[in-house]
Amino acid sequence: MSAAVADISEGLLGEFARLMVSLTEEPVGVDDVVLLRRVYEVADLALTRGVSKLADETCFQEFGFRDVSRWFAAATGARRTEGRARCEQARLLQVLPLVREAVDAGVFGTAQLACLTGAVTTQREVLATRDQQVFVDAAARLDASQFALLVQRWVALADDELCDPLRPGRDNDAAFASRRLQLSRMLNGSWRINGQLDPVAGEAVEAALAAVMKPSKDDERTPPQRRADALVDLCRESLA
Repeated sequence: MSAAVADISEGLLGEFARLMVSLTEEPVGVDDVVLLRRVYEVADLALTRGVSKLADETCFQEFGFRDVSRWFAAATGARRTEGRARCEQARLLQVLPLVREAVDAGVFGTAQLACLTGAVTTQREVLATRDQQVFVDAAARLDASQFALLVQRWVALADDELCDPLRPGRDNDAAFASRRLQLSRMLNGSWRINGQLDPVAGEAVEAALAAVMKPSKDDERTPPQRRADALVDLCRESLA
């Protein structure tokens, strides 16, 4: 733990203890509740930024975990779904630097960040990178409900653009049409996987597997074995 984070966190915990006493003993007004909500959002966004930095540094592997979401759940007692959600938000902040700066500046709220994270799929990342200033400007002037409507409209426009036959990059359509995945059970009970993906989907799968297949300390598995284990882990997480 860094000295700065430790000092600030310990100070905040002390102040929160005083706050709880005040909430019990003193009257609370509407402005107080609004301010408490803002404090909650700042703390929540700080946690997401911390998870993002931890994922970059991969120091969670020192504790024997293959990905930061598993470590987060074990270390904090939170549900793994929360860990995965924070990792997705961390991914978004890496892809959209202007949004990351807006989060650090307090422009984005937790609801807005969660909404945008759900909308920016791998296929839409290129368009989201292009349009990220739109999101920043909207977050500064719209409430969470209005922002959600804007993002919903952006998703519709983005998907239309991605399907446009005149859009640059549509040369990959043949590869997309050739996508396939075969999963066959063999006589001994094992399973054989065979398939083909278009460039965009292939990069998404490769990135997802790479995020969870990094070798742990004294890991004797071969890269293909680690890749197979990573695929199984991702499937189990989706079923959890």
